[in-house]
Amino acid sequence: MKNKNEIKALPAAERSEGRSAKLEAETSMEYLDLEIRPARVNEYTRLLSWLDAGLRGRRMGRLAAEYPDVFRADHAREHIVATELSGFAAHAVGRSLAARTGAVSFRLGMLGSIYTDAAYRGRGLARACVEAAVAQLAGEGAHAVALWSDLHAFYARLGFEPAGVENLYRVRRSECEQVLRSLRKPDAVTEFASADGPALDALYASKPVAAVRKSGKWEQRACTPDCTILVARREEKPIAYAACGRGDDFSGVVHEWAGEAGGVAACLHAFLEKRSEIVWLTGPIDEEPVPVLRATGARLHRGFFALLRITNATALWEEIKRHATVLSETHLSPVGPDGRSYQLRGACGERTLQHRELLQLLFGPHASNALIGVLSPEAQTLAREWLPLPLFVWGFDSI
Repeated sequence: MKNKNEIKALPAAERSEGRSAKLEAETSMEYLDLEIRPARVNEYTRLLSWLDAGLRGRRMGRLAAEYPDVFRADHAREHIVATELSGFAAHAVGRSLAARTGAVSFRLGMLGSIYTDAAYRGRGLARACVEAAVAQLAGEGAHAVALWSDLHAFYARLGFEPAGVENLYRVRRSECEQVLRSLRKPDAVTEFASADGPALDALYASKPVAAVRKSGKWEQRACTPDCTILVARREEKPIAYAACGRGDDFSGVVHEWAGEAGGVAACLHAFLEKRSEIVWLTGPIDEEPVPVLRATGARLHRGFFALLRITNATALWEEIKRHATVLSETHLSPVGPDGRSYQLRGACGERTLQHRELLQLLFGPHASNALIGVLSPEAQTLAREWLPLPLFVWGFDSI
């Protein structure tokens, strides 16, 4: 659901491996002064104007307003650009954060705003920017990298595969009213006020799966274009919140929420006062009031969380082992010249896993058979309490 920017990469007619390689060879000959590098602070204003023109239809300042944590001059080095004498040719931005998945925490890199200028398309520059951004994120300690795109075949050639779980519910007013009848209601639902920030930080921190974020940025989030944050209150204190809309990527979607089930449902109901239905984004864990609303018959669309690529499988496996004692005697290591295969050894034997198989074991969406022959049947059952990891990033943290 996140990052529905139209990503400009190779035209459909040019997406075969052979054609891509040929185009990249042509690029190196035709653009001898082409450079792939992090952006510089002194060119950042010009870069942002170029991206606003290409990705936001010349609505100047739009990207910085939608993604204030990423589109800042002091974060210029997170932006990888392809440049030529005439200007910018392609771009990708990467951001690294700590992801909480229950007891396990690890570094997740995220890629966004992948764009190639019309004059340079079909030359492999988006691919080059993505690879440079992935390398930079891996160098900063990212265990895995996520991006959001409909170009699955293109990104599969770069090692990105669909993984994880994302649920979207279409909720109507009658369904929300049915839910509210079974839950404790708040005293009131009002729009966000600046004094609510600390309470909303605490509510967000209580979520079982989320990104670790700094406190004190709710006023900034509330100013995101086309965004409304509603707060449910009891005795004037915030007990829940929900955020609907965030620029072009989450138009009309309730993309983040937390707190008491009745308060969340009341916020959804308030959004429905001006809509016939809303789209409600939920994560891989059934937090309340998700089960109650699903029982009303709300329509569910289940998809994958993101296109993921593992960048440090061994370190990630070691982090999981710190918490999952059933895996303490297992060992994971890369094998093969391309580093895209892995050997998993355990008490009962070993298996060679391809990158896609390891992704499914670690992040799903479905339970994996990769531990068969590695662990005993009893240990496999215990391991399913930990794997796949319920990875998710909520709306205000995505890029």
